Amino acid sequence: MNRLTLTSDSINALDTDYDMLQKVDFKDGSYTEIYKSFRPTKIDEMVKSLANFITQYEKHQGKINDNKMFYSLLYLHIVIYFSKLIPELPTDFPTKLDLFLKLLDNQYVVELEESFDVSEIAKVYSVIEKSLRIHKEATKQINAAREEVRNNLDNLELQNSDIFENLKDTVSNERVQ
Repeated sequence: MNRLTLTSDSINALDTDYDMLQKVDFKDGSYTEIYKSFRPTKIDEMVKSLANFITQYEKHQGKINDNKMFYSLLYLHIVIYFSKLIPELPTDFPTKLDLFLKLLDNQYVVELEESFDVSEIAKVYSVIEKSLRIHKEATKQINAAREEVRNNLDNLELQNSDIFENLKDTVSNERVQ
């Protein structure tokens, strides 16, 4: 078995893989470039951007109730972060949303989907799954801690019980979703 000895040179060589671009030719003769390998820190950045975008979307447009819209937004984020198609993203939400809605039906974006390596897309899904699992566990722990505080307040004999009843109600009403 041929094993790679890890040195700073070999790590630097592996790191350059994340900067390698692949040319993608479109049917009309135009082209763009995509990253062959997705840098883990850039995946994390993309997932955070997606979460922020969805939060803003739901604040302005209402809850996303279908998987198709979620996966469309995810795919657009992959295109934005791992291709040269969109060099700069607007910062204000209404302009960004307008761009995203136009990109959903853009022929280049549709054609580009087949160009990304499936194993790189799987890395994105893995990070999202891990993030959701961590969020779910943190939510359970926070709710358990709140329940414990509420129970401890129930067991205390206090002079100013009305203040602590208000505190208990506040703790009960602030459950993490």
